[in-house]
Amino acid sequence: MREAIPPGAQSTPSDPPQASEERYRDLFENSPVPIWEEDMSGIARIFEELRAAGVGDLESHLREHPEVAQRCAEAVRVVDVNRAAVAMHRAGSKADLIAGLLETFVPESFDAYRQQLVALWNRRTAHQTQAVVRTLAGEPRQVTVSVKVSPGHEDALSRVLVTLVDVTEQQRAEAAIRESERRYREVFENSSDAMYVLEVCADGRFRNLDVNPAFERSTGLTAAEVIGKYQEDTVDAETALVVSEKYRRCIERGAPVEEEAELNLPSGRKSYQSTLVPVRDDGGRIYRIVGISRDVTELKRSLAEIGDLYNNAPCGYHSLDASGTLVRVNDTELQWLGYRRDELVGTRRFQELLTPASREAFEHVFRSFLERGSLRDLEVELVRKDGSILPVMLSSTAERDLSGRLVMSRATLVDITQRRKVEEQLRQAQKLEAVGRLASGVAHDFNNVLTVILTAGADIVETMSEGHPLRGEAKEILAAAERARTLTRQLLAFSHRQQVEPRVFDLDQVIARMDKMLRRIIGEDIELVVTSDGRPHHVRADPGQIEQVILNLAVNARDAMPGGGRLVLETRRAPGGEAPADVSGEAGERVMLAVADDGTGMTPDVVMHLFEPFFTTKERGRGTGLGLSTVYGIVKQSGGEILVETEPGRGSTFRVYLPMGTGTPESLLDEVAGQSPEGGHEVVLLTEDDPLVRTLVVRSLRRLGYTVLEAADGEQAMRIASTGTRIDLLATDVVMPRMGGVELASRMRALLPELRVLFLSGYANENAPLASGPGTAFLQKPFTAEGLSRKVRELLG
Repeated sequence: MREAIPPGAQSTPSDPPQASEERYRDLFENSPVPIWEEDMSGIARIFEELRAAGVGDLESHLREHPEVAQRCAEAVRVVDVNRAAVAMHRAGSKADLIAGLLETFVPESFDAYRQQLVALWNRRTAHQTQAVVRTLAGEPRQVTVSVKVSPGHEDALSRVLVTLVDVTEQQRAEAAIRESERRYREVFENSSDAMYVLEVCADGRFRNLDVNPAFERSTGLTAAEVIGKYQEDTVDAETALVVSEKYRRCIERGAPVEEEAELNLPSGRKSYQSTLVPVRDDGGRIYRIVGISRDVTELKRSLAEIGDLYNNAPCGYHSLDASGTLVRVNDTELQWLGYRRDELVGTRRFQELLTPASREAFEHVFRSFLERGSLRDLEVELVRKDGSILPVMLSSTAERDLSGRLVMSRATLVDITQRRKVEEQLRQAQKLEAVGRLASGVAHDFNNVLTVILTAGADIVETMSEGHPLRGEAKEILAAAERARTLTRQLLAFSHRQQVEPRVFDLDQVIARMDKMLRRIIGEDIELVVTSDGRPHHVRADPGQIEQVILNLAVNARDAMPGGGRLVLETRRAPGGEAPADVSGEAGERVMLAVADDGTGMTPDVVMHLFEPFFTTKERGRGTGLGLSTVYGIVKQSGGEILVETEPGRGSTFRVYLPMGTGTPESLLDEVAGQSPEGGHEVVLLTEDDPLVRTLVVRSLRRLGYTVLEAADGEQAMRIASTGTRIDLLATDVVMPRMGGVELASRMRALLPELRVLFLSGYANENAPLASGPGTAFLQKPFTAEGLSRKVRELLG
């Protein structure tokens, strides 16, 4: 007859799959129990034909048509057998045994085979019976046949596992006991399985007559503790009840039975597979039972462990039959896809779960997969039950029968969603960095031009009378230059190259002094709500830049509420678990500023490009696309993070996390613009490589009364300083050929320790941080003559 057991086809992959497969194959091949793995789908088709023909009772039908059993036997396809099966049937090889399947049947075999067919007909997934089989050498063997249909194959019967327990030797041992005590004791004492002999008492109880050494080792009970005693006197009541019930079934059956049970014993709780053989006296009465029990505790534990690893692995596992239909899926993959097991196993082909593009890619490599038998690291996209996309990395191996035909494939899936997010974030960061470098370079050169326009324009306006016909046009030029200066500042803020003056201040004070301006900007149809948790919100940043952040976010919110709405500004302390880690990797307590609106919201596609410069969803002419990129640059430059929560039709919330400020905060509520300071009579050395800027700055300073020395670069400035000429203040561009402003200031202060230094630049060179401390200041280009004079006067005192 046929035999089977699952390891090869029903193994549960562990992590990694190769280790699990090796362990599985080892269990299968080295099992002492003969194992057959069979495909009975042919029998399923015969059953369908019989049912279609109106057959209702297969048992009666088989009695009338015995040829049907023969036909069913011929329809069985053997997938694999283990070495124990080859040895038991005296076959030369697996192929010989599979080819000689029908030769193992004897007339008595069909009696048991018909019982198995009836059980399968009645949809019983497990069945056990006694049978006689014949080896290929012609020897008859008495066996206990256990048939188990693998889960998911109940209808198709495409995977049925059959095990044989050869009880021939047990029967011979029983005969030998009667014939020769010596032979009996030799087998009994040297068996590696626990063996025991029970007396069937008239009162229905069972008394131990003998146990072998293996019994003592396995159970922890000695022969002296059990021989001559009843079951209930040697083990606990629960165990005694379980084993006594098994003995009674053996008596009722009147034939050897296979039993499995978990028992509480002195050696611990263990699982046993037992064969119970009834022994009759000369009158035919069962007066003894001989038992052989094998400890399968570790085997069951290993199988359970493999199953747990398979289902709870951090990656997905599935198996496909030759048609590509899913026959096994682990819990992880089911959770990823959102399906129940019965919605996939046996009902769906794997290709049906792929997106069209991935299906095409999969089918493209499938031919090479069939040739090589393996597939590694193929990126595909699966469609979840809810329609969302799951990107995975797929690896697969093929399983073939002895003829080389594909019978199954096993696949491993790794979720690469997070990896794709990181890759996308990296691409975005690289894109922003590239645009930022371009923006800063353009802004730096443009700032020199604007400095000339602003300075020369201011001089022109001052020389014109109020009634001059060109005074209005000159003022328009200055106004346009101011707008251009704002644009360059936005570019520098985005690219993190804007020079800032950070200080500790209360964020709530900034919001308070912006209140009137914000209400005027957003309009009367939008309600402004300011909330706080009541705690101090001290941050260290540039107050002017933070005002720019609030203003840009408020304008963005206003534009998202064309029909009016509600704008909420919230400040509170954010615990470390909420706030993202800063660039140093630390994520302690931060100050959180939230700007929320109940406007139109944004789609994921818009959010993806939200902070890119020049990206805007506004109509042409209504926005530069620099507002949110400026916000992003300022927040990053301030050591903070910004997050966005939005959904179409449900508004947007921007959360800005800023580092906590330490020390005494400066008050911002009473700040007013200072008056233009007067000039002086000190000596200023101006070092600037742009001749237009240099000419105008020299003219502005000399108009205020200062003595101004000129240098086109750092080397010329050093030559002037080395002459011993009096110099009170060095005003220098930061970026110059041959010698930059930072190096120049350091070398001049070595000659003149009391020298004041004013750095002038379109942006601060990130590779050469500006010197700081007393007597040092920075003036951002483009600047006006008024701004320049004020900074010079502040430094000179």
